[in-house]
This record gives sequence, C-alpha cells and structure tokens, in this order.
Amino acid sequence: MFNKLITYITHKKIFNPQDNILLAVSGGIDSVVLTDLFAQIKSHSQKVAIAHCNFQLRGIASEEDEEFVKHLAQHYGIPYFVTRFDTYTLAQAQKGSIQMIARNLRYAWFEQLRTKEGYHYLATAHHQNDMVETVLLNLVRGTGIAGLHGIKAKQGHIIRPMLFASREEIEVYAQEKGLKWREDASNQDNKYYRNRLRNEVIPVLKTMNPNLEKTLKQSIEKISAVERFFEAETQRIEKILTTSTTEAVFLDLKKLEPIDEKLIILYHILKKFGFSYIQTQDILAGIAGESGKQFLSPTYVLVKDRNKLVITPAKVEKIAEKLLLTSLQQNSKQLYAPLQLQLERKTVTTHFRIPKNPCIACLDWDKLKLPLKIRPWQQGDWFKPLGMNQRKKLSDFLIDQKVPVNLKQKVMVVISDQDIVWVVGYRLDNRYKLTKDTKEILLISLPTSTQ
Repeated sequence: MFNKLITYITHKKIFNPQDNILLAVSGGIDSVVLTDLFAQIKSHSQKVAIAHCNFQLRGIASEEDEEFVKHLAQHYGIPYFVTRFDTYTLAQAQKGSIQMIARNLRYAWFEQLRTKEGYHYLATAHHQNDMVETVLLNLVRGTGIAGLHGIKAKQGHIIRPMLFASREEIEVYAQEKGLKWREDASNQDNKYYRNRLRNEVIPVLKTMNPNLEKTLKQSIEKISAVERFFEAETQRIEKILTTSTTEAVFLDLKKLEPIDEKLIILYHILKKFGFSYIQTQDILAGIAGESGKQFLSPTYVLVKDRNKLVITPAKVEKIAEKLLLTSLQQNSKQLYAPLQLQLERKTVTTHFRIPKNPCIACLDWDKLKLPLKIRPWQQGDWFKPLGMNQRKKLSDFLIDQKVPVNLKQKVMVVISDQDIVWVVGYRLDNRYKLTKDTKEILLISLPTSTQ
C-alpha cells in the first residue's frame, strides 16, 4: 500500500517532498493507517504531525480516543496537537446539527493550527468508500455536476492522499501490520444519512455490482473531466454575455438567445450570486416579459431591464448628505475619495472643448454657491436637464434614461444651495451650463468604471 500511496501522490501532484503535513487523526482505522503510512514518508524530508479533536460527545469513549491518539503519536515519534470542544452546548446555542457544528469546529481549528505551526497541508484519511458515499448522498439531496465529482484529492490546503484505497484494502493493511485502532460506536447508528447509506443501501448495490467502488471511481474520473470542460466553456460564454462595473453586472439577453442549453449556462453564471436552479428557471421564463421584474437572492437583486439582466448587491449602504467642496483655488485639483470624483477649477481658454461624456460635468464656477454637497437622489427631487428650460422630476428623468430599478438607488446628485447641478454620471442642470460669458469652470470627473 505504501508504494500505491507514493504513486498516487506523485500522479495527482498532491504535495511536494519538502512539504510539511498535518494529519487529521481520530483514532479510527482509516486515520491510523494514514499515520502509519506517513510515518514512513517522514523519514525522508517531511515534517509530519498529528492533530486530534475531542468533541466530548461520547463520554469516557472520547477521553479514551484522545489518550489513544496521544500514545499513537508517541509510538511514531510524531508531534501531537489536541483540542477540546463543548460541542453539544455549542450546537444548542447555534441551533444547528451536531455533525455540522463538529465539522465546522474541526476544520476551523485545523486551519488555524496548520497556519500557526507552519504546515503546508492538512491530510485527511478519506478513501474510495467515502467517495462513493459522498456521491450517493449528493445525488439523493439533489446536486449539479459538481456534486458528482465526489471528494477531490486536493482542495486548497486540504489533501486526501488515500482516495486510491478501498475500505477493504485499508482493513487488510491494518491487519497485516498488526495495527490497533479505536471503533466509534456511532458509525453503526443509522439515524445519520451517511451511516444508513453505508450500512443498508451500499450493501444492496454491491449485490448488483460487487466492484461498485472501482466502477464509481472510473465514473467519477469521467465526470470530473466533463466538469473541467464544462467550467472552461461556461467561463468562455460568461465573458461573451456579461460586462461588469463597480456598481453592477450586466448580462446581454440578445447574446444569450442563440446559445444552446440556456438554463444550465445561465444557472452556472447566476449561482455565484446566490440564485438557485429553481429561481434561474423563473428568470429564464421571465425574459420574454416586461422590464422591471425583480428576483432576489440572499445577497443580490436581479432585474430584467429590456435586453439585459442587471445584478446588484441586495444591501445598499445608506449614504447621508456630505460636503463635496468648500473651496478650491483657481487652476487646482481636488479628489473626493468615496466616489473617486476629481474636481478641478479651470480658467476658460480658447482651446477648451466641453467633453461629450456624461461622466464629466462642466459647471459655470461663478453660478455655483459653495459649499457643494453630494447625496443620493430623493423622491420629489427636480432639476432642469441640460437643453431644457422646464423643471423635470428626477424620478421621471431616470425612467426616461431607462435606469434599471436596482441601479436607481445608487444615483447621486451634486447640490449647490438647494439646486441639483448635476445628476452624477447622467445629466447637467441647464442653469449651470457653460456660456460665452463663462470665465471659470468647475470640472467634475467620475471614473467611467463606476458607471
């Protein structure tokens, strides 16, 4: 088995010979075999250590597990780390399942320990049977293609170097080596889904296919290859369909139209924003409808806006009215950091040309009353859009500009006295435009990346 381990680590490029490895050891047969194998590896150049969590859930048995792992580490001359959790109390306080709370506690501590003590990777003792159980669980619960690739041999700083071995192979190795281990009675408790699969479902499946683990391993390898291809293709399509600013992500519905399998492509784009598969079905069905329909995920708002889907964060920071400018010397510049607005007071010259860019406002300095202020627009706001002498409600202006619902709340206005002089990024007020009599200009520039 040791040679198979080395071959698997080398083939999968799981870690390098000089990397230091922290072993997650419960005291069960799997982690004991993992320890025995890595005790042989450490004789080369690696630093290897054991980490054990005592969840204090099984009374004296938990204490005996901890003592067993301590002696195991001493037997192999390997450094040993242990921590204890009052798991039951924490699960009651957080109103979560004990298994999930224990898992989160375990991996959080492992990562803290790994970083503090200078280990490159945390190794767990997952094997082929664990892989089979995980795939079947994901299939029962409902999963996409990612759930069918099972457990990865390497994921970030976590490695699973024993995925090449079946439980039977591990048991044979342990018996041949005369290894001792701890039995966890809870593994026979079928109230847990994984145990029920292991103890009741998989034995039935193996009567249909005695080589279930190896067959599924081959299927998982194929699925993983398909997943890698699919992810690459989805990323390529996403670059064609979407554009991003600091404010929002825009998805072009016209470009989506000719694409095959729209639902699955759209889902894989939207899931990173927290939208479910069912929601994606509804979004796709609503594409032909009127603009303005909103869909909510826990963290984002999606609005159908004519030929676009517009995605913005659900939580918008409430911004109060703030000072923008109190004074500015002639021919000098100032930066308003929160919006990265650049303000510049300039003298008019014969060479000056008004930029045709909605992200740049050119205001007649002598018409302004300092201090200038900036705030979000409000219901009831009005101004006289450039080119018009009549008042216009800002709410109507934003409708005319076809500003998506979820971007309206981000619109800011610059105020002089009580007048709106610029709807930031959209339109200047006609009363503050430059004329032939203008001598000085206030130039306000908004980075185009924020629009």
